[in-house]
Amino acid sequence: MGTPSSPLSPLARESGCIGQLNWRTDLPPEVSLDSLAAVLGLAGWSVAARHRILWVLRRTDGCEISIVPKTRRVRLRVHYLIDQERRSDTARSLYRELSVAWEWAQREG
Repeated sequence: MGTPSSPLSPLARESGCIGQLNWRTDLPPEVSLDSLAAVLGLAGWSVAARHRILWVLRRTDGCEISIVPKTRRVRLRVHYLIDQERRSDTARSLYRELSVAWEWAQREG
């Protein structure tokens, strides 16, 4: 489901996910999470939690990006109020936004 040019691993629906709410990908190691969070902040994301084991960024529409720093695993969570038929498209949009942010963060270094 990922885009061929994305630096991230392909987008996949979480196993056991009901309602197309949770999706996953993995970040490559080349970019610091601080840089990535800063770029996402410029795009309207806010840091909802930042701990050693988990970072959570949230957008005003309720969608979330959760990152496990040690493994660089990412969960994209589509807000439950988004219509069921729009959730896959929303997940792909979140994935594209994360991919672009990663590329910007890599340039900014």
